[in-house]
Amino acid sequence: MRSIIFITVFTVYVCVCFTKAQSGSVFKTIIRNGTGPVPTRNQTVIVHYTGKLQNGEVFDSSRDRNEPFSFKLGMQEVISGWDAGISSMRVGERAEIEIPPEYAYGAEGYPPVYPFYKSVIRPLY
Repeated sequence: MRSIIFITVFTVYVCVCFTKAQSGSVFKTIIRNGTGPVPTRNQTVIVHYTGKLQNGEVFDSSRDRNEPFSFKLGMQEVISGWDAGISSMRVGERAEIEIPPEYAYGAEGYPPVYPFYKSVIRPLY
């Protein structure tokens, strides 16, 4: 059974400059428009997020730790669904990114946190 992982990014702060990457089958729903630029490849982005399975179960949250997460966009430091979804976000934007298994953790999953072939929904604020 395939489900979806959701990512909620609370705020995207971008350090340096920006561009778009291909999103494939990653779906983004904008909750609040941002006013800043979009990030470019190899740029450091800083986000708050909440990761949920399709059934709403939260498996990870930077907000719970009160610690934003940073990574270099497009450098394979995160699942490809993050790179694709965040690459089109503007600074200050809030969005929900629906990431199918092939852009998340695939057939292997990420035991014990993510079951195999599960999609992820990450609301990003």
